[in-house]
Amino acid sequence: MNVQLESRNGKQRHLTPNRWNYVKEVDMWVFLEIDEKGEEYYYFQRHAPRQFKIITDKIRILNEKMLLTEDEDENDRLFGQIMALGDKLQCMGRETDDLLY
Repeated sequence: MNVQLESRNGKQRHLTPNRWNYVKEVDMWVFLEIDEKGEEYYYFQRHAPRQFKIITDKIRILNEKMLLTEDEDENDRLFGQIMALGDKLQCMGRETDDLLY
């Protein structure tokens, strides 16, 4: 199944390979896997990947702590943790517990 996506300006948009992409047009999360031969495999799920939920919850908690702290060093440390979690969001692997196909 090939997923054709258009951005707001009408140009085609591409999925980032080997990570989860949320596709608003189909209201699903799509994982594009490309093998050594260049074959594309698409995996779909309706709900956010478990990793996404866990990481975004951690970011929310750290953000709340940042808002409460007045210590600049603590604020910097918390911000660094949030940025590291953001990097993890960018490379979430494929899970198989909730796939549609």
